[in-house]
Amino acid sequence: EKMDERLKNAVWNFLWVRHFDNQNNNYSESFLGNVWTDVVGGRYDNLFYMGNFNSVTAKEKIREWYFNASWYEVYDVLEYVLSKSPYAHEKDDANAMLRREGAAYTFIDGVIAPITNDEELAEVEDALQHTGQFDAASQHIKQAVEHLGDRGNPDPRNVIKESISAVESAIKVASGNPNADIEKGLKKLGLHSQLEQAWKNMYNWTSDEGGVRHGKEEISQVGLAEARYMVVASSAFVNYLISKSSETGSI
Repeated sequence: EKMDERLKNAVWNFLWVRHFDNQNNNYSESFLGNVWTDVVGGRYDNLFYMGNFNSVTAKEKIREWYFNASWYEVYDVLEYVLSKSPYAHEKDDANAMLRREGAAYTFIDGVIAPITNDEELAEVEDALQHTGQFDAASQHIKQAVEHLGDRGNPDPRNVIKESISAVESAIKVASGNPNADIEKGLKKLGLHSQLEQAWKNMYNWTSDEGGVRHGKEEISQVGLAEARYMVVASSAFVNYLISKSSETGSI
């Protein structure tokens, strides 16, 4: 939850060279205006001079806001630009820049989230791609990632809730019983007993930890570390179940 000057400058340079000061950018006016209104929350009429849109004014106002912005607002503007960008491979270029500068966040599925390890990122990205019978599991992972990427208003409880819901959904499909609870579903899958017990325990933890899945009076003690762990672990287990089901021909 912080950003040093070097990283802040690197993100600005990325945005400036590719978008804000791109003279060949034929959507410059609407783009700069949208950044000013949608991200900064500024008044559109402040960007005009003598009745005409003034791109110099727009750039200067965005620059002034940027270098006074909080760390998560910097990620907000980068996330917005990347989600609107028409350029191929820009996500990869942005992630390369973030890795080079040691950032704790990565752009994934339209959201900048605190997942930076390549193997972990691959598991989550794979889990987001499933369709057909496992589409619901992918949608739960997508919701978990979106909650994880809500930097200004973090919501670890819902990250964990959506993550374990993805696992639950995948188990129902893989076991062939849409009405099975997680314990019966795991039993039917014929997993190694310790692996089966591990996920029973994980499910029970999400039910018991201060109302993560069910409303309780006490405040949940889970934080970003637990939330990040659950997204990655649940994604990996969903991918495993789908791969295992495909190998055995159970689906």
